[in-house]
Amino acid sequence: SMVHGLLNVSKTISKGEGLLSEVKSADQVSDRFKADISFYKAPKMICGYCSCANALYIAEHFPDIEMTKNDVNKMINQLRNFKIMQPRIIALMDLWNKWRQKWIKEHQIMFTAEEELKYMQDWVANYEISDWVEKEQSNKQIGFVRRIENDFASLTHEEKERVDEEIPFRNKYSLFMDDPFLSASPNSKLWCPEDWVREFHKNPTPRVFVVDVGGHFVAAKPIRIREGDSCTPVMLVINSYTPNCLPNTIIS
Repeated sequence: SMVHGLLNVSKTISKGEGLLSEVKSADQVSDRFKADISFYKAPKMICGYCSCANALYIAEHFPDIEMTKNDVNKMINQLRNFKIMQPRIIALMDLWNKWRQKWIKEHQIMFTAEEELKYMQDWVANYEISDWVEKEQSNKQIGFVRRIENDFASLTHEEKERVDEEIPFRNKYSLFMDDPFLSASPNSKLWCPEDWVREFHKNPTPRVFVVDVGGHFVAAKPIRIREGDSCTPVMLVINSYTPNCLPNTIIS
């Protein structure tokens, strides 16, 4: 098969003429992260940081759409290398820690000491990844496939304030695209899926995505694997967690 010979492929699904293939990056539940999680008061599940770090590393070091299997294997090896990826993941823990400390400081009256710790250790939120994509890194290849929030009762603090960003897409879509660098238009940041596809085809530049798959974040890179004169489209899903996130069948 086309993915035969790729490292660490945990699951592959055929979809039309292409493939969805899942690979594993540095393990987010490794004991190597325990001290960092404690120091930065980060959530125990750090897929938000890992997926952003993976997406940024791919965009910086493996930007091309067309890749050989050797290219892909090199990328996978580097994403699994703790010496490479742990400092990048820690840098995002530090960034999120600063963001959340700033929010607490500006809204101190809303927090007891217990609530403060809970807020600091809460899972990475969609709006935080959106902010990171837009403000905190300069690589214009990265977009965010953002899922619509349905559990409004669970929302608190800034997440509760920011959920209204989803209003244009609510009740019509289960997800939307946050891709502030897709278009030159200054007002184009959030896209419904069909508008994003239409805009992308006007100027199909290499992309890498952070994806909310529902209770978990992964990175995804659309590539074409070149073998001889032929290329096969593959959506490479990079997962920092041991359980597979690809379903058994594709529903579309």
